[in-house]
Amino acid sequence: MAREDPPDETKPPSETVLTGEALRAEIGALEKEAIDAVEEVVEALPGSSDPLALIAMVHLHFGNTAEAMQWWEKCLRKNPNRPDVYDGMAKVAKARGEYDKAVELWGEVLRINPRLPGIRAEVAQVLIDSGELEKAIVLVEEELELSSREEAHCNFLLGKAYLQSREYEKAREPYETAVQLRPEYSNAWYGLVTVYSRLGNPEAAKRAMSKFQEVRKVEQDADNERKRSLDDLASTRRLAAEAHAGAGATYASKGYLHKAELRWKRAAELDPKDGACRTQLAKLYLNSQRYSKALPVCEQLVSLDPDNPMLRANLGMLYSRLNRLDDALAELKLAREMQPENAEYKRLHAKLQEKKRRER
Repeated sequence: MAREDPPDETKPPSETVLTGEALRAEIGALEKEAIDAVEEVVEALPGSSDPLALIAMVHLHFGNTAEAMQWWEKCLRKNPNRPDVYDGMAKVAKARGEYDKAVELWGEVLRINPRLPGIRAEVAQVLIDSGELEKAIVLVEEELELSSREEAHCNFLLGKAYLQSREYEKAREPYETAVQLRPEYSNAWYGLVTVYSRLGNPEAAKRAMSKFQEVRKVEQDADNERKRSLDDLASTRRLAAEAHAGAGATYASKGYLHKAELRWKRAAELDPKDGACRTQLAKLYLNSQRYSKALPVCEQLVSLDPDNPMLRANLGMLYSRLNRLDDALAELKLAREMQPENAEYKRLHAKLQEKKRRER
Protein backbone atom coordinates (compact mmCIF):
# COMPACT_ATOMS: atom_id res chain seq x y z
CA MET A 1 0.00 0.00 0.00
CA ALA A 2 1.26 3.49 -0.84
CA ARG A 3 2.60 5.66 2.00
CA GLU A 4 -0.06 7.78 3.68
CA ASP A 5 0.47 11.54 3.75
CA PRO A 6 -0.79 13.53 6.75
CA PRO A 7 -4.35 14.79 6.47
CA ASP A 8 -4.79 17.91 4.38
CA GLU A 9 -8.02 19.91 4.28
CA THR A 10 -8.89 22.55 1.76
CA LYS A 11 -9.80 25.69 3.63
CA PRO A 12 -12.38 28.28 2.57
CA PRO A 13 -11.30 31.84 1.84
CA SER A 14 -11.10 34.34 4.66
CA GLU A 15 -14.37 35.92 5.75
CA THR A 16 -12.65 39.31 6.26
CA VAL A 17 -14.72 42.07 4.67
CA LEU A 18 -12.62 44.18 2.33
CA THR A 19 -13.54 47.59 0.99
CA GLY A 20 -12.11 50.30 -1.21
CA GLU A 21 -8.47 50.01 -2.22
CA ALA A 22 -7.97 46.77 -0.29
CA LEU A 23 -10.88 45.14 -2.16
CA ARG A 24 -9.54 46.26 -5.56
CA ALA A 25 -6.09 44.99 -4.63
CA GLU A 26 -7.45 41.57 -3.60
CA ILE A 27 -9.45 41.26 -6.81
CA GLY A 28 -6.42 42.24 -8.87
CA ALA A 29 -4.22 39.74 -7.02
CA LEU A 30 -6.70 36.90 -7.62
CA GLU A 31 -6.95 37.69 -11.33
CA LYS A 32 -3.15 37.82 -11.64
CA GLU A 33 -2.76 34.56 -9.73
CA ALA A 34 -5.27 32.82 -12.01
CA ILE A 35 -3.66 34.11 -15.19
CA ASP A 36 -0.17 33.23 -13.90
CA ALA A 37 -1.41 29.70 -13.16
CA VAL A 38 -2.65 29.11 -16.69
CA GLU A 39 0.41 30.79 -18.23
CA GLU A 40 2.45 28.22 -16.30
CA VAL A 41 0.46 25.48 -18.05
CA VAL A 42 1.26 27.06 -21.43
CA GLU A 43 4.97 26.96 -20.58
CA ALA A 44 4.80 23.42 -19.19
CA LEU A 45 2.96 22.00 -22.23
CA PRO A 46 4.35 23.85 -25.27
CA GLY A 47 3.33 21.15 -27.72
CA SER A 48 -0.37 21.21 -26.84
CA SER A 49 -3.11 23.59 -27.97
CA ASP A 50 -5.18 22.88 -24.83
CA PRO A 51 -3.40 25.40 -22.57
CA LEU A 52 -3.81 28.10 -25.24
CA ALA A 53 -7.55 27.49 -25.35
CA LEU A 54 -7.65 27.49 -21.56
CA ILE A 55 -5.85 30.81 -21.12
CA ALA A 56 -8.13 32.37 -23.73
CA MET A 57 -11.20 31.32 -21.74
CA VAL A 58 -9.70 32.64 -18.50
CA HIS A 59 -9.08 36.03 -20.10
CA LEU A 60 -12.63 35.99 -21.48
CA HIS A 61 -14.10 35.25 -18.04
CA PHE A 62 -12.21 38.20 -16.59
CA GLY A 63 -13.52 40.45 -19.36
CA ASN A 64 -10.27 40.65 -21.33
CA THR A 65 -11.81 39.93 -24.74
CA ALA A 66 -8.92 41.32 -26.79
CA GLU A 67 -6.44 39.06 -24.99
CA ALA A 68 -8.81 36.11 -25.34
CA MET A 69 -9.00 36.60 -29.11
CA GLN A 70 -5.20 36.79 -29.34
CA TRP A 71 -4.76 33.50 -27.46
CA TRP A 72 -7.47 31.82 -29.52
CA GLU A 73 -5.66 32.86 -32.70
CA LYS A 74 -2.43 31.36 -31.32
CA CYS A 75 -4.34 28.20 -30.51
CA LEU A 76 -5.69 27.92 -34.06
CA ARG A 77 -2.20 28.32 -35.51
CA LYS A 78 -1.21 25.26 -33.52
CA ASN A 79 -4.44 23.35 -34.16
CA PRO A 80 -6.86 24.79 -36.75
CA ASN A 81 -9.52 22.14 -36.06
CA ARG A 82 -10.82 23.19 -32.64
CA PRO A 83 -14.58 23.86 -32.72
CA ASP A 84 -14.51 25.15 -29.13
CA VAL A 85 -12.14 27.94 -30.14
CA TYR A 86 -14.19 29.02 -33.16
CA ASP A 87 -17.31 28.94 -30.98
CA GLY A 88 -15.72 31.19 -28.36
CA MET A 89 -14.50 33.62 -31.01
CA ALA A 90 -17.97 33.66 -32.61
CA LYS A 91 -19.63 34.54 -29.32
CA VAL A 92 -17.21 37.42 -28.79
CA ALA A 93 -17.87 38.65 -32.34
CA LYS A 94 -21.63 38.49 -31.71
CA ALA A 95 -21.26 40.44 -28.46
CA ARG A 96 -19.34 43.11 -30.39
CA GLY A 97 -22.09 43.33 -33.00
CA GLU A 98 -19.90 41.73 -35.69
CA TYR A 99 -22.67 39.45 -36.90
CA ASP A 100 -21.19 38.47 -40.27
CA LYS A 101 -17.95 37.47 -38.58
CA ALA A 102 -19.85 35.48 -35.94
CA VAL A 103 -21.76 33.55 -38.62
CA GLU A 104 -18.50 32.88 -40.47
CA LEU A 105 -16.81 31.56 -37.34
CA TRP A 106 -19.75 29.32 -36.46
CA GLY A 107 -19.53 28.07 -40.04
CA GLU A 108 -16.02 26.84 -39.17
CA VAL A 109 -17.43 25.02 -36.16
CA LEU A 110 -19.92 23.19 -38.39
CA ARG A 111 -17.19 22.45 -40.94
CA ILE A 112 -15.25 20.61 -38.26
CA ASN A 113 -18.26 18.95 -36.61
CA PRO A 114 -21.49 19.26 -38.63
CA ARG A 115 -23.51 17.51 -35.92
CA LEU A 116 -22.40 19.60 -32.97
CA PRO A 117 -25.59 20.59 -31.10
CA GLY A 118 -26.47 24.19 -30.39
CA ILE A 119 -24.46 25.86 -33.14
CA ARG A 120 -27.26 26.14 -35.70
CA ALA A 121 -29.43 27.73 -33.00
CA GLU A 122 -26.70 30.31 -32.36
CA VAL A 123 -26.49 31.17 -36.07
CA ALA A 124 -30.27 31.23 -36.38
CA GLN A 125 -30.54 33.81 -33.58
CA VAL A 126 -28.14 36.10 -35.42
CA LEU A 127 -30.00 35.59 -38.70
CA ILE A 128 -33.35 36.38 -37.07
CA ASP A 129 -31.94 39.59 -35.61
CA SER A 130 -30.57 40.42 -39.08
CA GLY A 131 -33.91 39.75 -40.78
CA GLU A 132 -32.77 36.65 -42.69
CA LEU A 133 -35.78 34.70 -41.53
CA GLU A 134 -36.01 31.93 -44.13
CA LYS A 135 -32.39 30.88 -43.56
CA ALA A 136 -32.97 30.96 -39.82
CA ILE A 137 -36.03 28.71 -40.05
CA VAL A 138 -34.08 26.11 -42.05
CA LEU A 139 -31.28 26.08 -39.47
CA VAL A 140 -33.63 25.79 -36.51
CA GLU A 141 -35.45 22.87 -38.11
CA GLU A 142 -32.10 21.17 -38.73
CA GLU A 143 -31.14 21.80 -35.10
CA LEU A 144 -34.37 20.20 -33.89
CA GLU A 145 -33.58 17.11 -35.94
CA LEU A 146 -30.09 16.87 -34.46
CA SER A 147 -30.72 17.17 -30.74
CA SER A 148 -33.48 17.67 -28.19
CA ARG A 149 -31.13 19.37 -25.72
CA GLU A 150 -32.26 22.84 -26.79
CA GLU A 151 -35.74 21.88 -27.95
CA ALA A 152 -37.51 24.63 -25.97
CA HIS A 153 -35.10 27.31 -27.19
CA CYS A 154 -35.30 26.08 -30.79
CA ASN A 155 -39.09 26.20 -30.73
CA PHE A 156 -38.87 29.71 -29.31
CA LEU A 157 -36.58 30.74 -32.20
CA LEU A 158 -38.92 29.11 -34.70
CA GLY A 159 -41.88 30.98 -33.23
CA LYS A 160 -39.92 34.23 -33.27
CA ALA A 161 -38.94 33.80 -36.93
CA TYR A 162 -42.52 33.07 -38.00
CA LEU A 163 -43.80 35.97 -35.89
CA GLN A 164 -41.42 38.37 -37.59
CA SER A 165 -42.54 36.91 -40.92
CA ARG A 166 -46.13 37.71 -39.84
CA GLU A 167 -47.07 34.04 -40.20
CA TYR A 168 -48.94 34.05 -36.91
CA GLU A 169 -50.58 30.63 -37.14
CA LYS A 170 -47.22 29.02 -37.88
CA ALA A 171 -45.71 30.91 -34.95
CA ARG A 172 -48.33 29.72 -32.48
CA GLU A 173 -47.44 26.03 -32.31
CA PRO A 174 -43.67 26.36 -31.67
CA TYR A 175 -44.27 29.04 -29.03
CA GLU A 176 -46.81 26.78 -27.31
CA THR A 177 -44.34 23.89 -27.48
CA ALA A 178 -41.62 26.06 -25.95
CA VAL A 179 -43.72 26.93 -22.88
CA GLN A 180 -44.88 23.34 -22.51
CA LEU A 181 -41.26 22.22 -22.39
CA ARG A 182 -40.15 25.15 -20.22
CA PRO A 183 -43.08 26.73 -18.36
CA GLU A 184 -40.83 29.49 -16.94
CA TYR A 185 -39.78 30.68 -20.44
CA SER A 186 -40.86 34.32 -20.18
CA ASN A 187 -39.84 35.37 -23.70
CA ALA A 188 -41.91 32.57 -25.22
CA TRP A 189 -44.96 33.62 -23.17
CA TYR A 190 -44.52 37.18 -24.40
CA GLY A 191 -44.34 35.92 -27.98
CA LEU A 192 -47.62 34.11 -27.42
CA VAL A 193 -49.22 37.35 -26.23
CA THR A 194 -48.50 38.91 -29.62
CA VAL A 195 -49.46 35.80 -31.60
CA TYR A 196 -52.81 35.35 -29.87
CA SER A 197 -53.57 39.06 -30.30
CA ARG A 198 -52.80 38.91 -34.02
CA LEU A 199 -54.95 35.79 -34.37
CA GLY A 200 -57.91 37.55 -32.77
CA ASN A 201 -57.94 35.60 -29.50
CA PRO A 202 -57.87 38.28 -26.76
CA GLU A 203 -58.72 35.85 -23.95
CA ALA A 204 -55.76 33.64 -24.77
CA ALA A 205 -53.58 36.74 -25.09
CA LYS A 206 -54.72 37.89 -21.66
CA ARG A 207 -53.89 34.51 -20.09
CA ALA A 208 -50.47 34.50 -21.77
CA MET A 209 -49.77 38.03 -20.51
CA SER A 210 -50.72 36.99 -16.97
CA LYS A 211 -48.35 34.03 -17.18
CA PHE A 212 -45.61 36.20 -18.66
CA GLN A 213 -45.90 38.68 -15.79
CA GLU A 214 -45.83 35.82 -13.27
CA VAL A 215 -42.69 34.14 -14.60
CA ARG A 216 -41.00 37.47 -15.31
CA LYS A 217 -41.42 38.48 -11.68
CA VAL A 218 -39.82 35.21 -10.60
CA GLU A 219 -36.90 35.90 -12.95
CA GLN A 220 -36.48 39.45 -11.66
CA ASP A 221 -36.61 38.28 -8.03
CA ALA A 222 -33.97 35.66 -8.79
CA ASP A 223 -31.78 38.25 -10.53
CA ASN A 224 -32.11 40.61 -7.59
CA GLU A 225 -31.27 37.83 -5.15
CA ARG A 226 -28.16 36.94 -7.16
CA LYS A 227 -27.07 40.57 -7.16
CA ARG A 228 -27.52 40.75 -3.41
CA SER A 229 -25.68 37.51 -2.75
CA LEU A 230 -22.80 38.13 -5.15
CA ASP A 231 -20.11 40.73 -4.84
CA ASP A 232 -17.11 41.47 -7.01
CA LEU A 233 -14.72 39.59 -4.73
CA ALA A 234 -16.92 36.47 -4.51
CA SER A 235 -17.35 36.47 -8.28
CA THR A 236 -13.62 36.87 -8.84
CA ARG A 237 -12.89 34.01 -6.44
CA ARG A 238 -15.21 31.74 -8.39
CA LEU A 239 -13.68 32.72 -11.72
CA ALA A 240 -10.19 32.22 -10.32
CA ALA A 241 -11.25 28.82 -8.99
CA GLU A 242 -12.48 27.86 -12.47
CA ALA A 243 -9.11 28.90 -13.90
CA HIS A 244 -7.19 26.77 -11.41
CA ALA A 245 -9.56 23.85 -11.96
CA GLY A 246 -9.09 24.14 -15.72
CA ALA A 247 -5.33 24.18 -15.26
CA GLY A 248 -5.61 21.06 -13.12
CA ALA A 249 -7.69 19.25 -15.73
CA THR A 250 -5.20 20.17 -18.46
CA TYR A 251 -2.25 18.94 -16.40
CA ALA A 252 -4.06 15.70 -15.54
CA SER A 253 -4.89 15.02 -19.20
CA LYS A 254 -1.15 15.03 -19.93
CA GLY A 255 -0.20 12.95 -16.89
CA TYR A 256 1.13 15.76 -14.67
CA LEU A 257 -0.80 14.60 -11.62
CA HIS A 258 1.16 16.44 -8.93
CA LYS A 259 0.69 19.76 -10.73
CA ALA A 260 -2.98 18.90 -11.25
CA GLU A 261 -3.38 18.25 -7.52
CA LEU A 262 -1.97 21.66 -6.61
CA ARG A 263 -4.33 23.46 -9.00
CA TRP A 264 -7.41 21.52 -7.83
CA LYS A 265 -6.50 22.22 -4.20
CA ARG A 266 -6.25 25.92 -4.90
CA ALA A 267 -9.61 25.85 -6.72
CA ALA A 268 -11.18 24.18 -3.70
CA GLU A 269 -9.69 26.79 -1.37
CA LEU A 270 -11.10 29.63 -3.47
CA ASP A 271 -14.57 28.16 -3.95
CA PRO A 272 -15.98 26.28 -0.95
CA LYS A 273 -18.97 25.14 -3.03
CA ASP A 274 -17.08 23.76 -6.03
CA GLY A 275 -17.83 20.04 -6.16
CA ALA A 276 -16.10 19.40 -9.50
CA CYS A 277 -12.54 20.11 -8.34
CA ARG A 278 -13.16 18.17 -5.12
CA THR A 279 -14.41 15.21 -7.15
CA GLN A 280 -11.15 15.23 -9.13
CA LEU A 281 -9.10 15.49 -5.95
CA ALA A 282 -11.00 12.61 -4.37
CA LYS A 283 -10.40 10.40 -7.43
CA LEU A 284 -6.72 11.30 -7.42
CA TYR A 285 -6.28 10.47 -3.73
CA LEU A 286 -8.31 7.27 -3.88
CA ASN A 287 -6.49 6.00 -6.98
CA SER A 288 -3.14 6.58 -5.24
CA GLN A 289 -4.43 5.05 -1.96
CA ARG A 290 -3.92 8.28 -0.03
CA TYR A 291 -7.02 7.64 2.00
CA SER A 292 -6.43 10.14 4.81
CA LYS A 293 -6.08 12.88 2.20
CA ALA A 294 -9.21 11.69 0.43
CA LEU A 295 -11.27 11.70 3.62
CA PRO A 296 -11.79 15.47 4.20
CA VAL A 297 -12.46 15.96 0.49
CA CYS A 298 -15.09 13.21 0.40
CA GLU A 299 -16.68 14.60 3.55
CA GLN A 300 -16.86 18.01 1.91
CA LEU A 301 -18.51 16.49 -1.15
CA VAL A 302 -21.18 14.91 1.03
CA SER A 303 -21.77 18.20 2.87
CA LEU A 304 -22.23 19.93 -0.52
CA ASP A 305 -24.72 17.30 -1.74
CA PRO A 306 -26.03 15.42 1.31
CA ASP A 307 -28.86 13.71 -0.58
CA ASN A 308 -26.57 12.02 -3.10
CA PRO A 309 -26.51 8.27 -2.32
CA MET A 310 -23.41 7.61 -4.43
CA LEU A 311 -21.38 10.14 -2.44
CA ARG A 312 -22.66 8.59 0.79
CA ALA A 313 -21.68 5.11 -0.37
CA ASN A 314 -18.23 6.29 -1.48
CA LEU A 315 -17.65 7.95 1.88
CA GLY A 316 -18.82 4.80 3.62
CA MET A 317 -16.31 2.64 1.76
CA LEU A 318 -13.57 5.15 2.52
CA TYR A 319 -14.42 4.99 6.23
CA SER A 320 -14.18 1.21 5.92
CA ARG A 321 -10.67 1.43 4.48
CA LEU A 322 -9.73 3.62 7.45
CA ASN A 323 -11.22 1.03 9.85
CA ARG A 324 -14.05 3.32 10.95
CA LEU A 325 -16.72 0.65 10.62
CA ASP A 326 -19.48 2.38 12.56
CA ASP A 327 -19.17 5.48 10.39
CA ALA A 328 -18.97 3.30 7.28
CA LEU A 329 -22.16 1.41 8.18
CA ALA A 330 -23.98 4.67 8.92
CA GLU A 331 -23.15 6.08 5.47
CA LEU A 332 -24.04 2.86 3.62
CA LYS A 333 -27.31 2.70 5.57
CA LEU A 334 -28.15 6.24 4.41
CA ALA A 335 -27.25 5.36 0.83
CA ARG A 336 -29.58 2.33 0.96
CA GLU A 337 -32.41 4.41 2.40
CA MET A 338 -31.99 7.02 -0.33
CA GLN A 339 -31.87 4.41 -3.11
CA PRO A 340 -33.38 1.15 -1.80
CA GLU A 341 -33.48 -0.45 -5.26
CA ASN A 342 -29.67 -0.27 -5.58
CA ALA A 343 -28.40 -3.82 -5.10
CA GLU A 344 -24.77 -2.72 -4.84
CA TYR A 345 -25.44 -0.51 -1.80
CA LYS A 346 -27.29 -3.41 -0.18
CA ARG A 347 -24.38 -5.79 -0.91
CA LEU A 348 -21.76 -3.38 0.47
CA HIS A 349 -23.80 -2.71 3.60
CA ALA A 350 -24.19 -6.44 4.25
CA LYS A 351 -20.47 -6.97 3.64
CA LEU A 352 -19.58 -4.33 6.23
CA GLN A 353 -22.02 -5.78 8.72
CA GLU A 354 -20.37 -9.18 8.32
CA LYS A 355 -16.93 -7.61 8.73
CA LYS A 356 -18.00 -5.94 11.97
CA ARG A 357 -19.55 -9.20 13.25
CA ARG A 358 -16.30 -11.10 12.64
CA GLU A 359 -14.26 -8.46 14.47
CA ARG A 360 -16.32 -8.71 17.68
